[in-house]
Amino acid sequence: ATIFYSNTTSTANFTITACWLNASKIDDNSAYIHVYNGDGVAVFKLSVVVAATVTLNCDATMGTVEGAGDYAVGGNATVKAVPALGHSFVAWLNGADTVSTKAEYTFPVEKDVTLNAVFQAEANKTLTLAVNDAKLGSITLPEGIVMGENSLAYGTKVALTAVPVEGATFNGWYNGDALYATDYTIEVAVTDDLALTAIFVNVLKVEYVLN
Repeated sequence: ATIFYSNTTSTANFTITACWLNASKIDDNSAYIHVYNGDGVAVFKLSVVVAATVTLNCDATMGTVEGAGDYAVGGNATVKAVPALGHSFVAWLNGADTVSTKAEYTFPVEKDVTLNAVFQAEANKTLTLAVNDAKLGSITLPEGIVMGENSLAYGTKVALTAVPVEGATFNGWYNGDALYATDYTIEVAVTDDLALTAIFVNVLKVEYVLN
């Protein structure tokens, strides 16, 4: 394949015939084509680049792929695999060979290539939500999410907001004894079992003790 790039801002239309007779080689993969008018004057120049085609395949019920198309030989191509809800990305295959286990993969283009994105189905994961003291605060939940245990499809994204009552403050989201996040509002992608507790502190009580 060949890709043509304009080297001028001219809006004129040209018919190119026998143009390779007037090509100037730049390197092994590119050249200039000079376009002449009826008086033999060079009025237009095109960059000609040898191109290769990147073809992408996947099981459309498990995910989608991005980045297929023609690329200049010698340059790089970036492809991306996006798993559907309930699925995860496994690998990019070229034939039977694994070329990458990263969902976003950049590689040098040398020739036409066909890549297959492999996905797999995942079991549901459990998101468990709690607060340390319901008198000090609560969690604003999206529709379908409840306090306690939630069985969710792998990869489900859940937005959570910690809301302290007057006289209390939010201390953070904890996974067991480990601090998970400090922002009041977080978005969790459930790719594993996860238990989060919103910790609230009674500010008035703390100030009283300090005084």
